[in-house]
Amino acid sequence: MGRGFRRSGRQYRVLVPAVYPRGCSPSQRFRIEQWIPYLRRYGIEVDLVEGMRPSEYWFYRAHWWVGMRVVMRQVVRRLWDWVCSRRYDLIWVQREVSLLPDWFLEKLFFRSGRPVLFDFDDALWLEAPSSRWSRHRKVWQCVREATHVVVCNSYLSRFVRVVGRRATVLPTVIDTDVYGYEPVDSRGGPLVLGWIGSTATLQHNFLPFMDVWRRIRREFGARVLFFVMSPDRPEGMEGWGWRWWRYHMKKEKWFLRGIHVGLMPLPSSAWMLGKCAFKLLQYMAVGRPVVASPVGMNIQVVCPGQTGWWARTEEDWLAVIDWFLRHPDRIGEMGRVAREYVVRQYSVGAWLPVLVRVLRGVIEGDLELPVV
Repeated sequence: MGRGFRRSGRQYRVLVPAVYPRGCSPSQRFRIEQWIPYLRRYGIEVDLVEGMRPSEYWFYRAHWWVGMRVVMRQVVRRLWDWVCSRRYDLIWVQREVSLLPDWFLEKLFFRSGRPVLFDFDDALWLEAPSSRWSRHRKVWQCVREATHVVVCNSYLSRFVRVVGRRATVLPTVIDTDVYGYEPVDSRGGPLVLGWIGSTATLQHNFLPFMDVWRRIRREFGARVLFFVMSPDRPEGMEGWGWRWWRYHMKKEKWFLRGIHVGLMPLPSSAWMLGKCAFKLLQYMAVGRPVVASPVGMNIQVVCPGQTGWWARTEEDWLAVIDWFLRHPDRIGEMGRVAREYVVRQYSVGAWLPVLVRVLRGVIEGDLELPVV
């Protein structure tokens, strides 16, 4: 990882006041947690302080009393973390430090006298489809007050420039050592189309395309199967070629290797432009070609005819699935190319030197940080 990048003898301590438990939030997991063991090799010790218990994570949205208890504990926890922050060389904030809609707690950290790296990977200044409140004021204030800002794509970096700051674009990358390559064999059975995601992305990204999925089933019948992994069972998918697995992090790689083609449909909206195409990277890392809506960063990740295909309209989706059915021998080759592309362009190894340079630069006051 990061061969040729010079290691420094100086040791640094970084505080991450995280909102969620480890391994629960995809954003926190892949933009912070997966980097921690690799950063340790470069003398950067990251202390991630969880903002809630794992048992609370699955219930705080559904039950208001659980949410209130979580927020109250987070306030106490964050006040203590703020007192302890003087022991650290850097504070690394991923999106926010608590579930409070106001930025009161963020302000304590951003004005603590310690450098702050602010990271976000969604268009948080907009009203999120799954949110009960807007983070509009929070994200504007955090971008203004941060020592430096890191985002996952150029669309988000343009917002940072509107606020009057500059940002480093660091994609939400994948650890290709963890997500190992496994050749796909799609001959002699139905074509398995797979989708994986959260409850929010199921409701707002996948289910709006239900008419497309139904038409695919009508057109191709038993030649096509849909595999879905999410925390909640999708409604209306029983008995017609669907198989659903409840999401579990330990079963994630097993699920991905059981499909032939990965799907990432996205409605066209300003919110979706802030998405970082991470589902595509998961599919491609294990050697699966993809079909995706040409929205936002999906356009950068998919190389049509090499790693997968774009599908804008219902007719496009049908044509692409038909192509895979007529060319099963091409699925394995496209998956191999997709894997190589991710290793080269969107892996932890490819981007570790950039992150290390950013963290050290913010701590040491280096004004020559990589920006876009």
